[in-house]
Amino acid sequence: MSVVRTGQWAGWLGAAAIAAAGGVGLLVLRSTGFVPEVPSIGLATARHAPLSSEPGRVVERIRRMASEDDEERISVERDRLKEIVRGSSATARDLLQLFEENAFDDRDVEAAVLASLLASSDPGIAERALDAARRRELDYFAPRDADEIRGRLLRETDPAYIASLRPEDLDDLAVFLEIQDRAVLDLDPAVRAAAVKALGGAANPGVTPFLLFRLKGEASVEVRQALAMSLMLRSETEAGRELAALLSSPHEPVPVRRCAAAALSAHRSVPTAKRSLLEALLIDVDFTVRSSAAQSLGIGHADPETIGALVLSLKTDASNEVRSAAALSLAQTPDPEVRLALEEAVVCDESEEVRRSAATALSMIEQTTASAFGNDTTGAGAESPFGPR
Repeated sequence: MSVVRTGQWAGWLGAAAIAAAGGVGLLVLRSTGFVPEVPSIGLATARHAPLSSEPGRVVERIRRMASEDDEERISVERDRLKEIVRGSSATARDLLQLFEENAFDDRDVEAAVLASLLASSDPGIAERALDAARRRELDYFAPRDADEIRGRLLRETDPAYIASLRPEDLDDLAVFLEIQDRAVLDLDPAVRAAAVKALGGAANPGVTPFLLFRLKGEASVEVRQALAMSLMLRSETEAGRELAALLSSPHEPVPVRRCAAAALSAHRSVPTAKRSLLEALLIDVDFTVRSSAAQSLGIGHADPETIGALVLSLKTDASNEVRSAAALSLAQTPDPEVRLALEEAVVCDESEEVRRSAATALSMIEQTTASAFGNDTTGAGAESPFGPR
């Protein structure tokens, strides 16, 4: 593996984030003099199998066009890669693993892959991609004073830089107000979304009312997703109630409802949160929303109603992804009825993914029970959440 000079990952990351929103990206990167350097690793090495089918062909076309400086065709292929990632969570996960392991040997390819991952409909994939990019250049997160932050915000609009701001960076009122303005006034949804994400962890008590207010006037799905995820970080009851309303609304797009379901994992104490999650799990027409609801319902102590709904989904949901999520969410419940449902899934479910998840849940139950009851792994001493046996 050959390693060349250390580059400016901050500028490269910003270009990729702009590309995720459909911007020029690499033209901006080159015009500002940023030349990021990365370890030279091929797509097909001892550690990595080559990408197959369409994603691999797109990546190779980007690599070839980059050598020809064909920015227009690179932009077309970059958009194609984003469409593939949005449409296939499996492809997104494959690309994410390669990106996290620094497996690409071309800066244009890396920028395109990052842009596609940041545009993923799965917020977890986008966040992990951003985290991986951040780790490439620690100086991007080096300590900085408020004057430096304000100066950079005035010089340029970089979604990745805005998203990288830490809660303590927003303790400065001028920085906080600047980010608030970006969340409202910027014409680029990627910038507004980054500003919303930066605001989510800020200590300023005005953040939650501001986020709730923005939900009433924001049309962009990308920004509404960011608003939902930022509300997850707010402790106020109003945040949980609004997330429950988003999840239950028939007018919200699927990506927003999916983010709301995930965010409600932090607001389980809000009365409407549990009800909206249960309704989403059992009746929502979109399997990704049901899966996200199942995952949130599995966080923390589960009551009998919740466990019953998860068991029902494990047995009857048409989606492999939902059944798998339900199985894993039952891993904290050492109850005979739950064990039986998981054992049946291990033996009978048609999906290998579900069988594997059920087996994992059973293993976790065994470990938890062994820890709580010594060598007794039968769970005989545990009270059933379904009532007396």
